[in-house]
Amino acid sequence: MIALYGASGALASAALTSYLLGAAAGIFMGGFIAVRTSRHDLVAVTGMAMSACIMFVLASAWLPAAALPPLFAATGFCGGLTGPSRDLIVRSTTPPGATGKVYGFVYSGLDVGSMLTPVYSGWLLDRGYAAVVFFSVIVSLPLTIGTVLQLPRHQPR
Repeated sequence: MIALYGASGALASAALTSYLLGAAAGIFMGGFIAVRTSRHDLVAVTGMAMSACIMFVLASAWLPAAALPPLFAATGFCGGLTGPSRDLIVRSTTPPGATGKVYGFVYSGLDVGSMLTPVYSGWLLDRGYAAVVFFSVIVSLPLTIGTVLQLPRHQPR
């Protein structure tokens, strides 16, 4: 945000805090949505697609830096909405007796991604590719959407 928008450290911190608060609010709201729908794939895909669209606006740097906190809050909210539905998708596609193994695999993958992403992002920032950090997220979201759309077709064995 500092390199791409010329934002101050305080504004960049406010945007990150907004993202985290938005994500927490999205998870909370996503729980209410998840118990009221059977189309968890649709909820997850919609949240990820909306997050990708907002991330595209952020990556393009079309708006002033003052727009960063609300945009980050919105993308965090959209991403957070997907969490409860994602968990229910995983549970519904897990073979009987394998719930612990599947959740361990899924969440270990999320942890590994959370570990490697900052290293990759830092490498990009060190080379002056601030926008590529955002575009990398945009590229990864359609891949995730494809995975979500493919999962419900598979019934547990």
